[in-house]
Amino acid sequence: MTDTTLAQAGTNIAASLFAEHEPSSTSPDGPIRQGDVLEFLQPGDAFPFGAGGTLGFVVTANCDLAYAKNWNLITYVPAIPVESYVKQFVLPKEIQAQRSDAEKAVRNFFSESRTSDPVDRAFEMLRLGYEPEAIATLVSPNGKKRENFITGVHRLLALEKTENEIERCSHTETFCPCLRGHCKRLDATKSMKKAAVDVLRSGVRERLKRFPGDFLYVHKPSPHHAVGYVALLRLVSSVPDASVVVRPLEETPATQARRVARLNTLFCHRVVQQMAQVFTDIGLPADYEAARETHLTMISENWEY
Repeated sequence: MTDTTLAQAGTNIAASLFAEHEPSSTSPDGPIRQGDVLEFLQPGDAFPFGAGGTLGFVVTANCDLAYAKNWNLITYVPAIPVESYVKQFVLPKEIQAQRSDAEKAVRNFFSESRTSDPVDRAFEMLRLGYEPEAIATLVSPNGKKRENFITGVHRLLALEKTENEIERCSHTETFCPCLRGHCKRLDATKSMKKAAVDVLRSGVRERLKRFPGDFLYVHKPSPHHAVGYVALLRLVSSVPDASVVVRPLEETPATQARRVARLNTLFCHRVVQQMAQVFTDIGLPADYEAARETHLTMISENWEY
């Protein structure tokens, strides 16, 4: 496993499956419009994820751009390479789910106990660094149940270590060594019938089948970006329109982004529509209207003419 595995795996096959209908042709002299694809020259400064190759999909309405009602700002949603999405969003959730299942399995060994004392004591000993063999005396002094409990605790400890390491490792040099260490530790526990790497791949594959509503996959947002990108629809941002250029010759030291393509109408509308759906369910407190009316009334009454 290398750092470029996720980016390279299946690229040729995917290219044959997708028609090149996501990017739309655009005049190099045309103005910025909704659906334009921006390439940021210094993505590390613009995005909290520090993902190389980060793009932005313009979501500002065309009428606002045409009549300068956008306050000199271009609003966009960032889009990161799919391998960055997997590393930053999918793998941590998969490890977390595996760790949660391992903890539940350990707790199930105490299901026959009428009180919570044994399980609470067991996890306290676990946090204090006791060996699994010592904690196992709370379950059974010997026998198969004791062996299974010890195996389960070793699995839980291995997953907790991975969960902590993933939070600290970067998404470039140290990420894949972190996963190799995870697989090696988990295989050493002998707690699974399948190899840890196969379990991890299977979990990631299932999660990629169902993207959350605030993420949108775009296979080829521009002719120069064909590795697959994921738009982060909840992370709406803006950039001054004066710092965005439509042609490379216009770039200056103050340039933050350049237009590299435009999504065709179908994908442009989908990005905006799905982004709107993300925020549709956000409501305000029931007493907001009354509080607003009272506050504005007080302002008008105390206004000095």
